[in-house]
Amino acid sequence: MWTLAIELRKWQAEAVKRSDRNCPGIFLEAYGGRGKTICAFEIAKHKGAKKVLVINNRLAILDGWSSTYKNLGYNTDFELETMTDRRLQNRLASGESIECDVFIIDEWQNMSSDANVKAYRKVKRGYTVGLSATPIRKKGQNFYPLEKHFLGWLILIKGKTGN
Repeated sequence: MWTLAIELRKWQAEAVKRSDRNCPGIFLEAYGGRGKTICAFEIAKHKGAKKVLVINNRLAILDGWSSTYKNLGYNTDFELETMTDRRLQNRLASGESIECDVFIIDEWQNMSSDANVKAYRKVKRGYTVGLSATPIRKKGQNFYPLEKHFLGWLILIKGKTGN
């Protein structure tokens, strides 16, 4: 099996470095295709995660996470579980305990409903990574209060440029 050496963009390397700060998480904002998925995986790897949970509301996007996980060799670094927000809510409602080392909430702007926030509070995790390309929810509501709740003192990394 071969491994792919990944050279991180400047903002990605800075995000990995900042993940060492004493706070419960980090929020990454970057346009689509700028490397948020790789950056989140690199943070999980850097933190020595054994299990990573990724939440999104679309199966096609979750399939992309699984492909990146396998194709770039992260499957040798940690276990990945992906699920929709609905599945997370159902599993928690059935009494199941959900635990992970790194909890990644993808497309944060679409994943911050009251029902989701309630579910997120029940996930036992060591670190949270929020990802978004757009800081405003579809309904026009800003979701920064959610970031403050889950991430404490917000560490915002913007990867809006090509670097």
